[in-house]
Amino acid sequence: MKRTYRKIFMICFFMILLTGCSKNLSKEATTFSGQGVTYEINLPSSWKTDEAGKEAYNRQAVYGGEDTKSNSHVFILTYLKSEVNRQDFAKKTRVELQKRYNYKELSGVYMQEYQINKQPAVKYTLNTKFKDKDVWAHFYYVETSHGFVEMIFYSANDGDYKERSKIIDASVETLVEKDAKAGDSLTTEQTEDSEGGDEIKIENENMSILIDGVMKLPDGDKNSLLVIRYRFTNKKEEAMIPEENQKLITATQAEQVLTKGNLSKENPELDVKELIKKGAEPVEKDQMVEAAFVYELANDDKRVVLNFSKEEFKDHPAQPIDLPE
Repeated sequence: MKRTYRKIFMICFFMILLTGCSKNLSKEATTFSGQGVTYEINLPSSWKTDEAGKEAYNRQAVYGGEDTKSNSHVFILTYLKSEVNRQDFAKKTRVELQKRYNYKELSGVYMQEYQINKQPAVKYTLNTKFKDKDVWAHFYYVETSHGFVEMIFYSANDGDYKERSKIIDASVETLVEKDAKAGDSLTTEQTEDSEGGDEIKIENENMSILIDGVMKLPDGDKNSLLVIRYRFTNKKEEAMIPEENQKLITATQAEQVLTKGNLSKENPELDVKELIKKGAEPVEKDQMVEAAFVYELANDDKRVVLNFSKEEFKDHPAQPIDLPE
């Protein structure tokens, strides 16, 4: 009998906790879309959309938000489920975060595997800095029917960080996929990117390169840079370094060939720097990585034409891309 009462007490206590968290969530769902899939999430009630912050700190995100009561922020990125290598994803991502944030011990990166709407989900927490402020970074990766959602919450390291963590957890658990343009047959060729229009896919027996975003990036006193975001998949038995394949793509602006560009150390675009870093690292067979090619723009012409190596990508036509403002 005592065990029965104890179980009832624990269930009631857990329900009280859930009710307390749900009261702190917005009643109105926030909608965002990426790669042809639309999602909804109920963010904490004190959070609001922050387009300026997204543009300044994570242009690859489909949504950016901030807490009006603390120095806390969120960025949401989306991928097609079919494009993500989910084998040993949780363990590999934990090791990747350990390296990226210079943690001496893997155990320093908190990891929790669980389910949201009967789909796999994983959460990581670590301490870092964002906008020169001490924060707890909560990374969530959630599968849906067609998509794969990455949510990065930078939570201020203040007296409310523990309570805020519970509310953020409750918010993430409200994530649902609402619509997919092409149902089960959704593929990268059918999707559009919010920054650069239609995606461009080139591939051969050795590799696949999916260009899914372009950005014009100021860089100090130099001419602006063209940043081309892409997803590289290695099909070869040997490891490949993605950036070495930039020589297979010739970019021209008003018929002038663009040279390979480099970001200055002072450039604040940390996400672009991370993409460039990823492109310089070896990628094993059947692995996919997001990276970026960088070119120095020659003039103010708003159109760039990409030409692909005829030897490596036979019969693939030149592809014009319009630069965003």
